[in-house]
Amino acid sequence: MSAIRQKRWPVLLMAALLTLFLLPTAASAAEPPSLTVDGVDALTTSSGEGWSYDSAQNTLTLDGYNGGSIVASYMDLKVVLAKGSANCISTAEEYGIATVQDPFDGPYFSLQIEGGEGSSLSITAANHAIFAYGSISMDNCNLTAENTTSSAVTGEMECISSHSTISISGSTLAVTTNGVGITCYDEQTITGSNITVDAGVIGIHANNENLYITDTVLDVVGKTAALYSYFGTIHLTGCSGELEAGTAAIYAQNLNGDSDTELTDCNLTLTAPY
Repeated sequence: MSAIRQKRWPVLLMAALLTLFLLPTAASAAEPPSLTVDGVDALTTSSGEGWSYDSAQNTLTLDGYNGGSIVASYMDLKVVLAKGSANCISTAEEYGIATVQDPFDGPYFSLQIEGGEGSSLSITAANHAIFAYGSISMDNCNLTAENTTSSAVTGEMECISSHSTISISGSTLAVTTNGVGITCYDEQTITGSNITVDAGVIGIHANNENLYITDTVLDVVGKTAALYSYFGTIHLTGCSGELEAGTAAIYAQNLNGDSDTELTDCNLTLTAPY
């Protein structure tokens, strides 16, 4: 009987350790949602100068907003730029507009930005002008984005960044960064847009999946590469403009280690050593 008890102790100890490790995750998953607009709790105060929040539609409308960071935590967020409005976010904080959470909690929360006719948005932030662990989508946006950090840590130098997917349609974007301009872990799709990126490292990047750009005017500069996909492929269709890089204008490498890039009906000028 004593031997049986001795054999059970390692099992009980392991169960106790697993319980301790799992407790913080369970607690963080229960975090309540929050939304702050320039430091104001928008879930309790639903409007301010140049902004209003509709909790029923989960929509933040900017109409002449000129202020600091907009950060949602543990919730999806839709941002609408009112028709004809000019909006500005300028902050020395980490994020301009973001949805944040513990990266080990799922599912990831998404960020959607929708521009009304004649509207514009300018964002300047320290690390990320636009950030989400979930997907980012931008539709009909006239947007200028800049991050000001000079940090050598790549993750702190991503101007528009998603840990999931990015979708951009019918938009005009001008992105300036010392690091990576527009980047995501998974698939990135850009259609019918005009994209300008001046990046100190990489212009447009999709890490684990494919990068698709269709019917878009590109003016992209990256010190390492203008367009980059590490584990996916790059597909350009009906694109025009210029891609400039210090190393490779277009770089894609699939899991087999092969370069895989497809250009169809494009009129692009490529300037790079390789």
